[in-house]
Amino acid sequence: SITRVLTITIAGPEPVMIVTEQLPIGVQGLAYEAMLESTGGVGPYTWGVTEGALPEELALDPATGVISGTPVALGTSQITVVVVDRDSNTDSKTLMLDVIPAPLVVVTEELPPGEYDMPYEASLEAAGGIPPYTWSVFEGNLPDGLALDPASGAISGIPATAGDFTLTLRATDSALVTADGVVTLKLVAPPL
Repeated sequence: SITRVLTITIAGPEPVMIVTEQLPIGVQGLAYEAMLESTGGVGPYTWGVTEGALPEELALDPATGVISGTPVALGTSQITVVVVDRDSNTDSKTLMLDVIPAPLVVVTEELPPGEYDMPYEASLEAAGGIPPYTWSVFEGNLPDGLALDPASGAISGIPATAGDFTLTLRATDSALVTADGVVTLKLVAPPL
């Protein structure tokens, strides 16, 4: 009879390792969600931030590794995340999370109607970008008697003519990004 000695090696799981290489960019004021991913180790896993801090209003779910929320502040955050498996094996990685401004848009689509030779006032609104905004008339002309305040976006004065006016108004943010909006202004003669 032949006797053989056999050696059986039972390998444990691969070491736990974070495989997320970068986080998606966040947009100020918009919902954000990103999932951190790992391989190896033995679940369940626990996630955390060991250095740095997530942008304001974002949080990391320790059970799922999901970063979510609605960022309010612009900028870049450097964070070190850690994953811990069931057997207390760990891995950590430093990641960057950028929060950029929402795209600049002109919100005002229509100006309130006014009357010829009567005081008129309206305000323009924009959103996104990096305030403060500067306003200008890009195409068309304001009716005689009306003026646009570039700092506040207020249109005011006493119109010297009646009619329908179509204008392209431009908002420029502090990073010199521009957005245009086409608006109409109806000025009527006062009733007799």
